Amino acid sequence: MTVKWFVFNEFEQQFLKSKTMNELSEIWVAARYLDVKSLDLFISQEIAARLVEVLGDDQKVRDLLGEPDDLTEEEKDKIRKENIWLKYC
Repeated sequence: MTVKWFVFNEFEQQFLKSKTMNELSEIWVAARYLDVKSLDLFISQEIAARLVEVLGDDQKVRDLLGEPDDLTEEEKDKIRKENIWLKYC
């Protein structure tokens, strides 16, 4: 597996930063469908970078992805206990 990481020019940075996660997801689906590998990789990298920024804070991840917090504290505790490695992220 090869990991590629791109350095975006100013236009690309502004374009990507101006998009919501939902818009990025839609562009990514289109890039995959149309087999535009460079756009697929660019969008994937931006989504990954945004997720890394909020990793470890479950509320920020939910906010970024637009997901509601529908778990009880007991359910959250159970998930944390079953996935102890998460606290090291």
